[in-house]
Amino acid sequence: MLNSKEHVAHNRKISRKEVRQLDNQKTKRSPQRTCIVCRKVQNKQDLIRLMKTSDNRLLIDQGRRQEGRGIYICPKQVCWEKALEEKWLDRTLHIKITPENRASLVEQSKNFISYKPES
Repeated sequence: MLNSKEHVAHNRKISRKEVRQLDNQKTKRSPQRTCIVCRKVQNKQDLIRLMKTSDNRLLIDQGRRQEGRGIYICPKQVCWEKALEEKWLDRTLHIKITPENRASLVEQSKNFISYKPES
């Protein structure tokens, strides 16, 4: 906390109470999460959350509020391909993802990730 002697506004000293009020008015920070593939730290709302349900299924959590073990992945094609092909999801969530669940995730992810056209 800053000392009241350090704050001067309109040629007057600011009281300690005013200093505390100024300190409490700092801008809110958004929660940060890490992509499990590229390990890049980003704002929580910029990442896609996958969650493991109680019956060991894997779902995309659009609202980011459902209960269950959750992980975050970038909305990039490269990260999704690595996560699905190299079994990042299996290792991180300690489950065996079925081929049907994997195919379902690929279909659902097309709504969220930025696919680049193949050349």
